[in-house]
Amino acid sequence: MIRSRLYFRLKLWLRVCRVWDWGQSKIPFYLAATLLLAPAVGVVEVVAILAMLAALASFGYGLNEIADRVSDARAGQRNLAAELAPLDRYAFPLLAGVLALALSLAGGSGFGAATLFALVCLAASTAYSVAPVRLKERGFSGLFAAAAAQWSLPVFAVGAAATPGGWRQPETVILAALGLALGLRWMAIHQAQDHWADRVAGVRTFGAMGGPLFRIIVVALAAEMVLLGWLLFVAWPVSEAAAIALPISIVVDAVLHHRGGSRRSRLQSYAAAPLASFYFLVFPAAMVLSVVVPSMGAVATALIAVVGGHGLLWLRRRNGSRRTDGLSAGSESPSGTPLERGTAFLADRQSSDGGFHVRLGPNRDLSDSKSFPCVFETAYLTNILAGLDAGGAADEIVRRARAFLRDERELSGGWRYFLRGSLIPEEVDTIACALTALEPERADDAVIERILANRGADGALRTWMVEAAHEADVRNMIDVGVNVNVYTLLRRRGLDDDLIKGCLEQSLIAKTFKEGSPYYHSPFFFLYAMAKVAGEFDPSMRERLRREVVDGVTSARRMDLLETAQACAALTLLGADPKLRDSLLDRLLPEQLSDGGWPGVAMCWGLNPERFWCGSREMTTVFCMESIALAARSEVLLASAGALEREA
Repeated sequence: MIRSRLYFRLKLWLRVCRVWDWGQSKIPFYLAATLLLAPAVGVVEVVAILAMLAALASFGYGLNEIADRVSDARAGQRNLAAELAPLDRYAFPLLAGVLALALSLAGGSGFGAATLFALVCLAASTAYSVAPVRLKERGFSGLFAAAAAQWSLPVFAVGAAATPGGWRQPETVILAALGLALGLRWMAIHQAQDHWADRVAGVRTFGAMGGPLFRIIVVALAAEMVLLGWLLFVAWPVSEAAAIALPISIVVDAVLHHRGGSRRSRLQSYAAAPLASFYFLVFPAAMVLSVVVPSMGAVATALIAVVGGHGLLWLRRRNGSRRTDGLSAGSESPSGTPLERGTAFLADRQSSDGGFHVRLGPNRDLSDSKSFPCVFETAYLTNILAGLDAGGAADEIVRRARAFLRDERELSGGWRYFLRGSLIPEEVDTIACALTALEPERADDAVIERILANRGADGALRTWMVEAAHEADVRNMIDVGVNVNVYTLLRRRGLDDDLIKGCLEQSLIAKTFKEGSPYYHSPFFFLYAMAKVAGEFDPSMRERLRREVVDGVTSARRMDLLETAQACAALTLLGADPKLRDSLLDRLLPEQLSDGGWPGVAMCWGLNPERFWCGSREMTTVFCMESIALAARSEVLLASAGALEREA
């Protein structure tokens, strides 16, 4: 029993180290650095140096994982340290730090000097992650501290451990500078990929606060190219094979990635990043072969290193490209009607706190997207589901979702798109949808007054509730989709606003909605939302609205699944031809998947600074459920009316 508990604890500690995240990059780079700076060093010394550096990396990554437990939980991100016992949160980094220092003293005379750099590295890692210093949230200094701790200081430790006074040699200094530039680029890529999670969690990293990450990536890459050329020149002839392999590797990389997306996307990725395959595969392979088989010759060594390195990279990407269909293997499909199966799907997808997640990504079909907890998603879904009067499990979903919305309310009385305390400002759309989902409270009046005071010059509502000085940061534009959501809230509360109503009518008359809006890309969202409050407008406007929906459906333009559901619901609400509505239902029903949900399609879009899409399977599912429920309800009403007419 004791042995099994110890095994489980050690296994958990290894997971918290996140070896897979850094082992494939840092260890090969450190190995190449060791062989470049001290080609005559023995195998035992190499193993001791790499073990020291692995302990340092384990300390840095593990400590950061522990420090980010709460923020990762807020952003809905997996955190391996969440499973650690309270004592282990202190014992693990302490053990990793002590092990790194012990290994720095384990070798010959050079290892003693390495202890100083190991200590500085541990201090930099601690300052980066742990409050109250927590350089991670202190602008550019966070990027610099992480780059130094992960890439630059370890190079100095390698130089110091390899030979007495080796940390002062020109090769070591240049390689440490190269490591710093590489570390800055890698941290900028990391923050570019994680900036949404940081913004959701309220972590004020350099990237989350709008820092120019792409500019840093470009400048760091330029510095790397200069430093790398300088290093290979200064370290000649030890670097001969690596120097020959460098241009060949660059050409091969360019050929392999010539269709791999835009240059900007390549620069902001890990796998396709320029020089990545050289640093972590070709460079280490060339240095190992140069030392182990010196008789092979520099040219042959370089060619073998390039072929072997890029071949391994190809195999890794090929294995990583295998996808699953997203359904649990062997899971049973829910039984019942489409509405019952959809409800079961939503209940399964609802988080333990009652909220739902939104997916953000570069594609409208939500491929390559990431999931985050979201107030707006929860509020809008709740409003639709509550309107279905499905009872049973649906009522429980709504009850839990409303509890989530109450918990996420800000002290101001409003809400943010993601979560309370996130870096995304309050905006009227999420606030209006959340207020619509909840029972009225006395404090709501002041919040509604704040919403109605957030107007543009023409009286329509602006989206973001920010001061004028910060409007440019969030592109505070007028959005008719947002305005119709607010108007829905007002009518639910027995209020009216002629300026908002006039804005909606003008958009319908001028057909400006057909181009989409700043945050709702599809014209069908506006038509759907207007259909829900159509009774508030005069008959001529209702007829115009009905014609626009019919024209949109019968046009040659291909509708996606979400637009089909929205158009179907709008046709039913506006009393359009049931045959046209049924043709849309015939498209929707076969799309329901075996787990009860429908495929995800983006409902919203944004620009921050590049276009991104927002949506979820849950949102698409509830729209499809609403279309089916409204159609069924309409058929019942028609049947009842027909029966009464026959009796008369």
